Amino acid sequence: RPIDQRHRGVKNCSIKNAHGLDVVKRTKRPPCIIVGSRIIDIVVLRIEQHVSHSRIRLVHPDNVASGLNGTLRDYRKWVNTPSFIAQPVTKVHEILKANKQVFLWVSGHTHTSPLEESYAAPINLYDGRVTNIHNKDMNRGTIWTNSLFLYQDKVVVKTYNHQENTWLPALERTIKIPGL
Repeated sequence: RPIDQRHRGVKNCSIKNAHGLDVVKRTKRPPCIIVGSRIIDIVVLRIEQHVSHSRIRLVHPDNVASGLNGTLRDYRKWVNTPSFIAQPVTKVHEILKANKQVFLWVSGHTHTSPLEESYAAPINLYDGRVTNIHNKDMNRGTIWTNSLFLYQDKVVVKTYNHQENTWLPALERTIKIPGL
């Protein structure tokens, strides 16, 4: 159920929860404002309400990258810069550090190709415990998508090439759900 943002000063965003997945997304133009203290307060509240449940964060604000700092190699000049990573970096780090139930962060707007060597690599592990799944944009000749298969004890991430109609087994990842 969407949180009503109007009473919390958050503009153009919604946070929805379904089965342990929190989705932050743009609801209309102009872009979602995610760096203000109000949205941070809401994110913290949502995480703290479910402290005994494992959490996956799906983050896809419009026109703002949402990767976690240092979870890709610097394959382009803008990777791992403030406009590319979730902000504010220190606050995001503090929230994740304080909430061990968050173990998977799924980013939109990193536009990282599965052909990039750090797309599915050990560098995707943030702070030793939160796996950052990066996604490719859909405005190119080949469309790749990630699918998350949720199990009691793990999440399996598979990447699909829509042009060739095939899964890419070399990019399959299994992330164990932490015991809380």
